[in-house]
Order: sequence, then C-alpha cells, then structure tokens
Amino acid sequence: NKLNNLVKKKIFTKVSYISNERFKIWLAHMVSKKTQLYIGQHGGCLITKLNGFLGLDKKISNKILTWNKTSEHNELQVSPVELLKFKKKVKKKKLENLLIVNAETARYPCKIQGHPFAEEYKKSFRSICSLIKTLNLNIQNKTLYRSNNLGYNTASQIKKKFNHINTETFQKNLILDDFKTSKLIVCTYPETAISEMITINVPSIILIPNNLYEFDNNSTKIIDQLKNANVFFDNSYDAAKHINLIWNDPYKWWNSKDTLNSIKNLKEYAFNIKDEWLDEWTNLINSKNGK
Repeated sequence: NKLNNLVKKKIFTKVSYISNERFKIWLAHMVSKKTQLYIGQHGGCLITKLNGFLGLDKKISNKILTWNKTSEHNELQVSPVELLKFKKKVKKKKLENLLIVNAETARYPCKIQGHPFAEEYKKSFRSICSLIKTLNLNIQNKTLYRSNNLGYNTASQIKKKFNHINTETFQKNLILDDFKTSKLIVCTYPETAISEMITINVPSIILIPNNLYEFDNNSTKIIDQLKNANVFFDNSYDAAKHINLIWNDPYKWWNSKDTLNSIKNLKEYAFNIKDEWLDEWTNLINSKNGK
C-alpha cells in the first residue's frame, strides 16, 4: 500500500508511535517535508530522572506536550484532556471500599527505565502485603486489590495470602467504576492512576518504598510536601496506621489545610487542567509556531 503523500501542517501523536513501524515511516516522510511534529505525554504524575526512550521524542519533534510543569525550551505543559472524564461531576455509588491500585512491571528488563524490575519489584509487592496485614480487620474486609498482570499475577497471590480480600485485574472493570465505590484509595506506583484518583477527588494515599524510583528534583520537592501532609508514604506500617486512624471520616483529613495545599501544588506541577483548556488546545492547534 502507498503512503499518503498529502503534506500536513502539523501532526499530533503520542508514545504509541514507537511500536507502529508503518506510521513511523510516514511520520519521517512528513517531517522531511517540514511538517511540525508534536508528541504528547502518554500520562504520568511524578517524574523519574531516567527517560526510557533516551530523549528520542525531543530529538525528532518540534514540541513535547507534557502534563508536568517544565522549563525545557522544546517542552510545553498543556492541560491533560485525558483527565476530563475524571474532572466532571461523577455520580458516585456507596463509598465503602479501600481500593489498592497496583501496576506490575515486567519480570525481565526490556529497556532502560527508572522503574523496578524483577527482584526489585518484589519489594513493592511485599510492601503491599505488609500494608494489608497491618490494616484493621474491618478495613481489610472492605479492601479491593486492583492490578494488571505482567507475569507475577499478584491478584492471585493476594487472594492466596488474604482470602477475604477482593481482587481484580485491569481488564475486568474500568478504573473509574472502582473509584465510584471507593472511600479511600492507595496507589503503589507514581504514574497516571494518581492523577486520575486525585482529579476525581477521592481521598488518596501514595505508597512507594524507598529506593525503587529515582525521582527528579521537582518531583522530590512535591513528594516532601505530600509526606508532610500524610499523602505520600514510603513505609507500609506508617501508611496502614494513618488509614486506620482516618478510616471513619477520611474527608476530614483530605480537606484539611495541609492536605489541600499539598494536593494543589501536585496538581499545578503534574496535571494542571485549566478552566479554559479548550481555548488552550484550540490556540495550540491553530498557532504557527506551537506556543
């Protein structure tokens, strides 16, 4: 099949272009004809120092469209429109569950990446098990463990260890549906799920053991603020202790001054959805230089 040779003024794409060889050939052809290329961030929240694609996006594009605040000359923070479905008023159901959101990493390293692989990932899973074990029994009975399956099958492992815990894989339900029944959410990795659960405004906690991720300086500053507000924990015992303490009324903690300030700073840094997001994107698409 022939490629479409009609030259485009601008092309907007995301990280999925990496695995589409035909699209990359067409993309290279368009860029050679002076088409402007914009690559959008797939998702995210807290940023690690190591870029898994070794800066390829910056080398081939006119502009990187990021969720997070940036000072890089060829990057631009834009409203993450992917989160709009979480921002709009969502009709919630009976809020009674503790939702634990996990994401398995590959059992074997497949690229250079600032994430835990293989034996390192097991440290994260042990932290989750320790958290559940330390929770009060009435909270354990309301716990739902949600994870993907990249070979560890942690949902089955959790079920074997804690038969009374409900588990599911990503494929079973949309995460938004699980949010609607959650009284409190615990996220065990520093990526898109954090942005989603905070955008929908469910009381949320981040649990990530030390030395699994090397965050950049800006993210580290945000993490320090979140720690002071008991939003971010690197110790499962402390996280469980806090959950036990606030379980009867998590919104009292969630709406406290320190918590609100730390969440506000996280939003502004990592996933700032502007009220005028439509004008923002319209101006970007229509602009000549992408500013």
